[in-house]
Amino acid sequence: SEGHALFDLLADGSADTGVVFDPCIIEDDPSMRDDFGYECIPGEAEYDRCLWVHESHPLASRDVITIQDLDGCRMFVAADARWDAFRACVRALCERWGIALEIVRHAGSHMEALLSVCDDEVVWLCEADTRKPQYAHVENRVFKKMSVDGKTFSPAFVYSKKNDNPALRMLLAHLRGQAAASPDG
Repeated sequence: SEGHALFDLLADGSADTGVVFDPCIIEDDPSMRDDFGYECIPGEAEYDRCLWVHESHPLASRDVITIQDLDGCRMFVAADARWDAFRACVRALCERWGIALEIVRHAGSHMEALLSVCDDEVVWLCEADTRKPQYAHVENRVFKKMSVDGKTFSPAFVYSKKNDNPALRMLLAHLRGQAAASPDG
């Protein structure tokens, strides 16, 4: 899968760390747990999630949307390579939840892609994105709150447990210190 290429790079020492959106990929696989570790990125797991949908979409009439409500939906994701990890994560989460979600990739700049989102496509965002001006340029779209398990998207740095790079150890110590200092830590 797309997400495992990162773990190949970590295992052979080509990369010291990477970012995943779903550290459960490690927790759920005993062989991964033995070889890889992760540290959640403080402050990144707490954001509220929402969907950006066309006002004619059936989900637009709901007060709150659940993961199961996404079954059968078409989800817009930019085609840019920066979104590869997100696409891989969404595929893995859909498999875990047992829902069918079609991922639609749009080429071009982010703004061009936003302007080409079809009426039947949904876009998964964090609440902070709702204040970005580019979303105001697209008419007839609404933001709807998502009800999502807090562990659904918890961005984390991942690393090989065999990696002895001192800079990696400093980064991990820093992340652990931030997590311990946070109100939720």
